[in-house]
Amino acid sequence: MGSFIIQFKESQYRITAKSLQFKRKTSVGVFDEGSIESIEQYALNRDGEFRKRFKSKDLPIIENNLSKLFELSQKNDW
Repeated sequence: MGSFIIQFKESQYRITAKSLQFKRKTSVGVFDEGSIESIEQYALNRDGEFRKRFKSKDLPIIENNLSKLFELSQKNDW
């Protein structure tokens, strides 16, 4: 969940994600199954820094999934 802004310039594009939220599929610790949390609550510690696990494990997965979701093509067959 969240919103995305897609900007085009010449042969390049940029996608900005805003207000990302995650929906839990399992119950872990204080988060219940089906609960929705902001990415900040999930990714940042009390000091506002990225959690180590988030940077090393979760962020590459999120980046890969978002890249696949917004893979643009030059094909014109809609």
